[in-house]
Amino acid sequence: MHHMVAKPASVNGNSRHISGRGLHRRKLTLAERVKLGADLVSGCVRLEPSLQQTAELVRVPQAKIRDELKARAAARATEKNFPVTNLVGAWELASEEERAAALRMIGVAEVWDTLSSVVG
Repeated sequence: MHHMVAKPASVNGNSRHISGRGLHRRKLTLAERVKLGADLVSGCVRLEPSLQQTAELVRVPQAKIRDELKARAAARATEKNFPVTNLVGAWELASEEERAAALRMIGVAEVWDTLSSVVG
């Protein structure tokens, strides 16, 4: 009979997760820690390590990981806005005639509706 000692932070199917943030505060006996360790290594339980634990594991300063996470978030935000960035770039490169043709192609009513929702 499999006995889970540490209470999982969340349960998702057969995979249980525990947060590393409170891992050191758990009052586990040696036997309970051994079972938890076996659960982690065998994949029965997934550990969500804290930033500090991760930094210690990979031997880099926490600030470096935090900077990387911020850079990734900024890249995702830029990527999310990529179609808008492309549209603005195309508009800026377009001649007056090309802009007029684009507005006619989009539809003058559509442009006015969008313009009034932005301005109004």
